[in-house]
Amino acid sequence: MLNLAAVHESAPSVVRGVACSFGTGSCAGEIALAYGSGTLAVLRSVANPTNIIKSFGHSHKVTAVRLSPCGRLCASADEAGNLRVWNTDPSSTASAKEFQPLSAPIRDVSWSHDSERIVVAGEGRSTRAVVINAQMGTTMGELAGITGDITSCDFRKDRPFRIAAGSSDSMVGFYEGPPFKFMNSVKNEHKAKVNCVRYSPDSSVVASVSGASSILLQDGKTGEVVRKIETTHTGTIYALAWSTDGTYLATASADKTVRCWATADGSCKFSATMGNTVRDMQLGVACVPSGWVAINLAGDLTFIDVDGGATRTVRGFDKSVKALRADADGTLVAANFEGRVLAFPSTGDAIPYTGKEPSFVEGGASCGTGMMLWTGERAVFAAAATKTLEQSLETKALLGAALGDDAFVAAAGTSLVVFRNGKEVAKASLPKRASAIAAAATSVAVATDSGVCLFTVAGDSIAATVTIDAQPAHRSDISAIAISADGSRIATGDTTQIIAVWNAATGEAVHTELGFHRSRINCLSFAPASTNLLASGGNDNAIIVWNLEGKTHHKVANAHNGPVTALVFMPDGTLASGGHDGCVKRWNIGA
Repeated sequence: MLNLAAVHESAPSVVRGVACSFGTGSCAGEIALAYGSGTLAVLRSVANPTNIIKSFGHSHKVTAVRLSPCGRLCASADEAGNLRVWNTDPSSTASAKEFQPLSAPIRDVSWSHDSERIVVAGEGRSTRAVVINAQMGTTMGELAGITGDITSCDFRKDRPFRIAAGSSDSMVGFYEGPPFKFMNSVKNEHKAKVNCVRYSPDSSVVASVSGASSILLQDGKTGEVVRKIETTHTGTIYALAWSTDGTYLATASADKTVRCWATADGSCKFSATMGNTVRDMQLGVACVPSGWVAINLAGDLTFIDVDGGATRTVRGFDKSVKALRADADGTLVAANFEGRVLAFPSTGDAIPYTGKEPSFVEGGASCGTGMMLWTGERAVFAAAATKTLEQSLETKALLGAALGDDAFVAAAGTSLVVFRNGKEVAKASLPKRASAIAAAATSVAVATDSGVCLFTVAGDSIAATVTIDAQPAHRSDISAIAISADGSRIATGDTTQIIAVWNAATGEAVHTELGFHRSRINCLSFAPASTNLLASGGNDNAIIVWNLEGKTHHKVANAHNGPVTALVFMPDGTLASGGHDGCVKRWNIGA
């Protein structure tokens, strides 16, 4: 049996220059963060951020998530203009209600105080925002009167119903209903795109922020301007949030700070600098019981106390995981497509590797001291001891494997190159371009279309040994390969669904037609010191653990919300996986 032991959840999806539309609310008996991560809408515990209360999938990238005031429902929207309303109870199997209120990306959503209506705002040629019935999806009014895209919206939290909406043409519009119609707008108070509009908890005031440095306060019923708070931000303000009692406003800015303002006199209670890199730009902020939580350009969730001190940072990926490494102490190191490397301890929060990150990582190769990341432009070494990234190899290889602690073998075009201590020491030719590569001890296995070439590395030399014609087993190109720790077994997987196992000494097939996946095989991994236990992951979102001698297997059909992209066995025999969804998971393997 394969049982899920732990999940290192994916991070909120963020886009540079765009406010991150997320929020907090009560559900399942606790306070939750609600955000989008890739095609998932995620509800995450505030008290214990490692606990995912519930997640819900879309077919397109999720752009906004909001919990209803009653806490029983959640609305999530995506870049195709779709809205899904679903039950937040983790045990509920009720189907979501699905609507398409817009034909372009939705940027923000908000619930009425009675949890019966939802306002949806975003982009579009004509209709940019509508109010719908949460149960039926029927339209209850269109937010007209604003010429630009509507970037943010919020429902007044009491009667009479009002909606405030901010736009890309620097306007803040007010609407009354139902049916909801244009009431008035403020056109010249903001000097740049409005990024966020939010009602105070008592609904008496609406606050909005933009690319300028001020907070605009307006009457919650009439829309009349009350006053401005002139902030000391030096960059675009992307988001704001009210404290639960309405006495403070927090703002998140591109200047890499989160600041807190007293609403009574506009004084600054604190200014928290969150870092000094581009990734430290702050794109979202929300109120939580302990203070505030902010989201930066990396998708990191930083919890901030009422005095401005950062108490915890929860990190993860929002892009595909491309490589995994298992450390002896149970730490799991992962690298994603964007070149970010995180170390996930068995307990506690992820630790980021520092240094210049590579771009467009295609794969990784682990050795005793770290992991080499292959990009097609250069190879970057992630050193485990220092948790730093170091430029190591000048190679255009997209594929590579480790040979001990000081040597790597890389496939570039039709060449196979051995590097030792950062220098090229040997080279061999391949009959065709490599599609996958694996190594163990002194053995190297390279897949080329439907064949496998085996090599032995001795010192600073490399020699071809066996060529396997894999066509009897594979009728399509080989897409994944693994080699057992003792070098005696080779496993191959192809672009359809077939896995085969070969005798490395003779090239003869040991197992063929292992075909319980439903599409392309992306990754294979033998268990440590075993030729019997094999794990596979594919484009069908599934993980299969094979008992080769017993001719049995166990399959988890939806191991990830998307293709499984990386697998590695931990030293204790458990399995770790990474997916296109940005999640990293740990699995226990039972009898």
